[in-house]
Formats: sequence, structure tokens, C-alpha cells
Amino acid sequence: MNLAFFKKKDSLHRLQERDTYQSSIELTLYNQDLRKQADMLHLQEDDLLILKSIQPLMAPYIDQLVDQFYENLQNEHSLTDIIRTHSSIDRLKNTLKIHILETFEGQVNHEFVSKRQRIAWRHVKIGLQPKWYMCAFQELLLSISDILASLLPTPEEYRLAVKAVNKIFSLEQQLVLEAYEAESERAQRETEHVKERVREEVNLVASQLAAILETTNSSVSQLSGRTQDLATLAGLALETAVQTETAATKGMEDLDHHQRLMNRIQQSTEQIIDKITVLHHVSNEINSIVNIVKSIAEQTNLLALNAAIEAARAGDSGKGFAVVANEVRKLAEETKVSVSGVSNLILKINEQIAITSECIGEVASLTKESNEQMHEMNRYFETVLGSINENKEQNERTQQELSRVASQIQEASRAVSEIAGSAEQLKSLSSQI
Repeated sequence: MNLAFFKKKDSLHRLQERDTYQSSIELTLYNQDLRKQADMLHLQEDDLLILKSIQPLMAPYIDQLVDQFYENLQNEHSLTDIIRTHSSIDRLKNTLKIHILETFEGQVNHEFVSKRQRIAWRHVKIGLQPKWYMCAFQELLLSISDILASLLPTPEEYRLAVKAVNKIFSLEQQLVLEAYEAESERAQRETEHVKERVREEVNLVASQLAAILETTNSSVSQLSGRTQDLATLAGLALETAVQTETAATKGMEDLDHHQRLMNRIQQSTEQIIDKITVLHHVSNEINSIVNIVKSIAEQTNLLALNAAIEAARAGDSGKGFAVVANEVRKLAEETKVSVSGVSNLILKINEQIAITSECIGEVASLTKESNEQMHEMNRYFETVLGSINENKEQNERTQQELSRVASQIQEASRAVSEIAGSAEQLKSLSSQI
């Protein structure tokens, strides 16, 4: 191959000698497949010399190439979205300038291969599809071909240059696409591994969820049964509270009735005490009168005795008077005896009045004490009745709350059943992942 194809023409091109770039080119591929690929492309050191010779000619057009490249990318919104998400156009332009110049460096070695592989991995990572990479790469190749057509003076020079560019671009495409494929396969394997782990985790979670739901369902059923029992007990407690309230109300009414009776007894006792007091006063007055009568009888007896003495002195003329005096004396004695009997009777009456007054006093004291106890019992019954009413209201609230809880438990039971169905669906879907 004639490497001295860049002949002088209007001082634009000058002959490039082999020795000028021979020491700077390298074609070293240790991978057997890569060597075969290079051989099938007929990529040789002469091609690398041509690329290295073209590099100074392409350098002034790098900015134009890059600007045209990214202007064309803006026609696809998904590509611009990827750029904005992961980098910037200015930054990528600088990277592409370096990359294009390195393509014409004439260096195909381990670093060349590694860099293309990293590019592919980066493309896969950011989600750039191979079709857009191929389109962009083809656009870049066409632009370079157009520039070379304007720079090289003869068709033969153009043919050799384009041929070398196509070879290096083809190798780069193969490297990138192979790395694309390898990375995609790795990502696919990783995805499958993740899917398998997800399936296992989902199956495990579904199984655990099913076991938990079974236990929960059993617990909910037991809780529902116990709630029903509690509701029944609350109903019985409410019924008992109502009965107790009725009995307490009746007891309080009976207590009020007995209290009214005790009040009447107390009033009657007080009236009896008042009457006994009056009777005692009357008895005392009678006793005073009896004493007066007794005194009069004694004086009458004394007068009769004196009259008898005087009649005896008078002799026969005083016999009639003596008889009268004797009768008066007898009457005085009888009066005295009768008055003494009345006095004894009054004394006994006073004794009975005193005993009766003492008994009535005790009755009055007991009645007063009982009345106070009745008042205390009444207050106690009011407290008990208030507690019973509060207990009844609490039982009513408890029954309502238990009814609400029972309703919520039924909803929870339905939710558990729905979750169990969802767990089965989840397990079924996991097998389709």
C-alpha cells in the first residue's frame, strides 16, 4: 500500500513519510477473538498510519463535527432527556472531541479496547439503546467522510482514507456492541437473579402471610366469639342493673313510706307526752284538792269532837247536839278515809303516769333515733340508686361499644379474607415473574 498518497497540492497537503508516524502507532490485541475480528476487517498497521496521517487534517474540523453531532441528537427527545439527567451537552462535547482525536491516534491496544468497553457499560447504565448509538455513530462516520472528501485531492487518497476510517469505526462498533451485549446479558442475568430472589421472597412472604392470616383469622374468630359473650354478659348486666334499679326505687319508696309513718308515730308520741304532762298536772291539782278536802275533814272531825265534848258538858240538853256532832264526826272520818283512798289512787296514777311518761320518752327517743336512721338510710338509698343509675348507663355504653367492636371485628374478618385472597394472587403472580 502506498502511504505517500498525500501529495502536494496548492500547499494544502504534503507528503507524509512512513517513518514520521511508524514509531507512534500500535496494533496489539491479546484477545484471540479480537485478533480474528481485526484480521477479518483487514485492519493493519498501514491503516493506523493512514489514520495518524489524517489526524492533523481532521483537528481543525473537530468542533464542527461535534456541534453537528449534538445538533442531530436534539431531534430525539429521549436522547436529550438522558443527557440532561446524567450529564450536560458541553461536558459531553469535550469528551467527544477527545474521543474522535484518539480514534485517529493509530493506537489499537488494551487501553483502546477497555475505553470502548467502558463507553458501552456507561451507555447501558444510563439507558441508551443500541439503535440510537448506531444512528449517532453512523452520522459521525458520514460527517467525517464528507470532510475527508473536501480535504483529499484524489479519489484514491479518499478511498484509502475512508477505508481506514471504516475499519477503525467498525472495530469500535464491534467492541461497543459486544460490550453492550455482554453488559445486557449481565444485566439480564442480574435481573433474572433479582426476579428469582423476588419470587422466593414473595413466595416466602406469601406463605408467612398465609400462616399469619390463618392465625389472625382464628384469633379474630375467637375474639368475635368472646366479644359476643361479653355483649351477652353486658346485656345481662344491664338487665340486672335495671332490675336492681327497680328494686332500689321500690325500696326507697317503701323507706319513704316508713319514714312518713315514723314521723306520724313521733308526732303522736310527742302529743301523748304532752297529754301525759297535762294529765300529770291535773293529777297534781286533784291531789291538791284532795289534800284540801282531807284537811277540811280533819278540821271537821276536830270540830265534831269539840262539839261532842261541849254537848257532854251541856248534859241532857246537849244530847241532840251530841248526836249531830257524832254523825258529823263519822262523816268526817268517812270523808277522810275516802279522801285517803283517792289520794292513794292519785298516787298510783302519778306512779303510772311517771312509768308511762318514761316509756313514752323511751319510745320517743327510739322513734327519733329510728327517724334519723331512716333519713340516713334514705341518703344511702339515694347514693345506691345513683350508683345503680351510673352503672346502668355504663353498661349501656359498654353494650354499645361492644356492638361497635363486634362490627369492626367483622370488618377485620372480611379484610383478613380479602388479604388472604390477595396473598394467593401475589403467590400466583410471583410464578409469572
